[in-house]
Amino acid sequence: MERHLLVGALSHRLSGPSPIWPIAYLAYALMRAPLAGEMPYPFLDVTRNGVESVAVAALAITILFLVICVVAVFVDHAIGRLGSKDAR
Repeated sequence: MERHLLVGALSHRLSGPSPIWPIAYLAYALMRAPLAGEMPYPFLDVTRNGVESVAVAALAITILFLVICVVAVFVDHAIGRLGSKDAR
């Protein structure tokens, strides 16, 4: 069977810049909130929860995002190794 997907091609180098997306969205959401008069998520509401609580939530989400990226790379590599064993 011919493979068309690049299984096992993910790199750990992708995990480094991956937190840029949640950090960029956080910045966007926090800048947009005063203009829109609402927050997209209650845990990002600085006026209700305080700066510390929002910072902890943002850090937790960023770490979770990074962990998911690292796990995705490991799973991709494992599938690639299994696929190469099956091809023998």
